[in-house]
Amino acid sequence: MWNEAEATWMQRGQVEYGIFQIDATDECPTWRRHSRGPQTQFRSVRNGLFGKQGARKACLGQASYPKGRYSIGNELFVPYVATWLHGFHHAYLVRPSAGVPEVTLVPVSALEALNEGSESELLRELAMIFGLGAEANGVRRLRSDFIESI
Repeated sequence: MWNEAEATWMQRGQVEYGIFQIDATDECPTWRRHSRGPQTQFRSVRNGLFGKQGARKACLGQASYPKGRYSIGNELFVPYVATWLHGFHHAYLVRPSAGVPEVTLVPVSALEALNEGSESELLRELAMIFGLGAEANGVRRLRSDFIESI
């Protein structure tokens, strides 16, 4: 599954991206999605993972856009980020970890079915989805420009 997912990194198509940000402004949805139409924030899945506004930087608290645009304070707290190529059945789901974010593959359908609820409800749902992905596909580390097997 990992090789199939990596094959989408540079494929043409619409890149989907979802981010769960804690301590965000009131106008910020709990589960914020980027894509929907010809305009997209990311040109490739690779950029959605490793770019300066991508999943890795967001989980490390270093992505300037969500920090400056949506954070209440001076810190960026992102417990989960997902990115995938539209039409592909699996997504990368990333979460912070000690030093290096962790990543697994999850069904896109699970992310599409997320309900807009409280932060604690969304945190539980995403943790469950991550756990199911970890059980089915394992967990890897999201390094600065590659995914490392553990």
